[in-house]
Amino acid sequence: RRQYGRGWRLRATSKHAAELKTAKQSQDSATSSWKEGAIQLGLVTGAVTVAVAAIVSLTSSYVENALQAQKMATMAGTTVEAFSMAAGVAEDFGVSGETVSSSLVILQRQLQASGDEGDKFKGILKELDIDVNEFKDSSTATTDILYKLQGVFSQMADGPEKTALAVKLFSRGGAEMLQYLDVSQEKVLDNMEAFDKLGLTITEADVEISRAIKGVMNDMGDLKEATETNIGRAMAPIFLNTMS
Repeated sequence: RRQYGRGWRLRATSKHAAELKTAKQSQDSATSSWKEGAIQLGLVTGAVTVAVAAIVSLTSSYVENALQAQKMATMAGTTVEAFSMAAGVAEDFGVSGETVSSSLVILQRQLQASGDEGDKFKGILKELDIDVNEFKDSSTATTDILYKLQGVFSQMADGPEKTALAVKLFSRGGAEMLQYLDVSQEKVLDNMEAFDKLGLTITEADVEISRAIKGVMNDMGDLKEATETNIGRAMAPIFLNTMS
């Protein structure tokens, strides 16, 4: 009977061990599945966070570009559409948008100058068959004059006199501007058309939208920070358990 008892206990212990092993395997499988799910959730959450951050960054760039273009257009005495197109297309010909911007500002200041300085500048333009009085009521006076100058310069022979004239009109930026002034009006118009078709021209509508967005950009920044903080707070325990 004792042998029977020992045998029964051995069989019972063996059966119990097998059950424990099966239960342990099930637990390990469940834990592994849970960890995989947590990792996948973390990856998805991370991807969403990156996407949101990218959208906010792109929107911020759009807003800043539009508002900066509006500011420079006002200083340059033209519309934001005309300014953004002139500055953008200039880069096709190796002239930076900053140089075009500063050159247009110089044109505007010279046009507004009074006395001998203003007369001298207007005299230079008159010698090039450009009458500033034609543009006195134009909202795009400086970019219109720039377009006229391209017609003049692109027909002039290369040489020191041509460079000196560009410097006289646009100061230190004249030498670089010469690369843009030398381009024919037809070529410039073609590039402007292509530029506009790509949706690169900044319009007054863009400026208005950007002003509205600018008013809530701080709130958007707070929302982005709060979203990232709360997601991080929620995911931290999951990652700690996953790594344990």
